[in-house]
Amino acid sequence: DDDPGVGAAILPPIVQAFAHHVMSKKFRTAVEKFLADNCRAFAGASAAEEQDLEWTNIYQEYVAVVENQLEDFCKKHSTPSDDVFYEVQDVMKSGSLDDEFLPTVLRVAEYSYFFEQVTLLADRASHMERANEGGGGGGEGK
Repeated sequence: DDDPGVGAAILPPIVQAFAHHVMSKKFRTAVEKFLADNCRAFAGASAAEEQDLEWTNIYQEYVAVVENQLEDFCKKHSTPSDDVFYEVQDVMKSGSLDDEFLPTVLRVAEYSYFFEQVTLLADRASHMERANEGGGGGGEGK
């Protein structure tokens, strides 16, 4: 069957709205600004190494930013945040999502997502600094 709707997960309206909210410019700007402002502590960090206490504190601040954005969403949709989280969790646990992007959007408050995003940004910033300091020679290899 060539119908794109066949076999696709049908998301509850509140989860669809939440996914759109997480992808909105307002939400992304708040999260990206926080990550940019706090990424230096994560330069060269690896999830395999012991987690620094400072990282936990930064993550808690990150969660507050995400929760603030969630509160805006909940007010706009007159929905308690617990209801949104339960709906999102149900969708994540269902295993019926075909779209790989959507689970990433819904994981925005998880530590693993935060750590992945902040270390990518931190390492990008440190690579740019090294390139600028060294004249961009790039002669080092692994």
